[in-house]
Amino acid sequence: MKYKSIQIRERDIKLFSLLDKFHIIDKNLASKFLGFTTSSAFNRRVKKLEDFGYLDSRKINVNSEKVYFLTQKGMNILYPPEVTISKAGNEYFKNKKTPGVSVFFERHELTVAEVAFYIMRDNNFDIEQIISHREQVGIAKNEKRKNAVISDIGFVDYNVKIEIELTTKQNNIMQQKFDKCNVTGDFYIWVIPKNRTSLRERIEKEAERGNLHSFIFLEDIAEEKIDIQKFHDMTRQNILQTLME
Repeated sequence: MKYKSIQIRERDIKLFSLLDKFHIIDKNLASKFLGFTTSSAFNRRVKKLEDFGYLDSRKINVNSEKVYFLTQKGMNILYPPEVTISKAGNEYFKNKKTPGVSVFFERHELTVAEVAFYIMRDNNFDIEQIISHREQVGIAKNEKRKNAVISDIGFVDYNVKIEIELTTKQNNIMQQKFDKCNVTGDFYIWVIPKNRTSLRERIEKEAERGNLHSFIFLEDIAEEKIDIQKFHDMTRQNILQTLME
């Protein structure tokens, strides 16, 4: 180890918060979120954080950039361990566990973080306004909603959900998903690659039926703004129209 000590900075906390929210992040996304001006500055800092056990990293494949994720030590910075009493009356420290990251979903997780970045940029949102998939699961569990529809990205105070579909799924599976979304009253924006022609057509059919669905191509996400307020207002109009009928 090159250094004897490390002082955790405000930008380190922001990086830890990003990793808590999105599970993994790569150098490109971290630089966008945190404003690193050079890749060398980012590399030096995360190397130091890795050396001291706050971060870990791996490559998705041989030719890819590293992805970074929190260790338990890093998680403890965000959520200091609490003294808890066991049923036997013994004291122990209870930690909030790090979010698990499956190697099979790393590309999807990175895409979720990328989409969230552009939505935050274009809508002037901060990270607290983003509700991750894991957070939605926790909310549903606390509220005892067993059949809650969980999306890739939700928003505080907005009835808009983001779904990211990178792979092909069977028609019956997708229809079940559409059916569940259609009863929530939320507006669903699907982020899909341009080669997902069949899914685009199905989303368009759902919209033609009056259901609250739209899509944006993943390749256009950096240039084409997703106006969350506009889609939220459309859900309110739909609710008012339903009540009037």
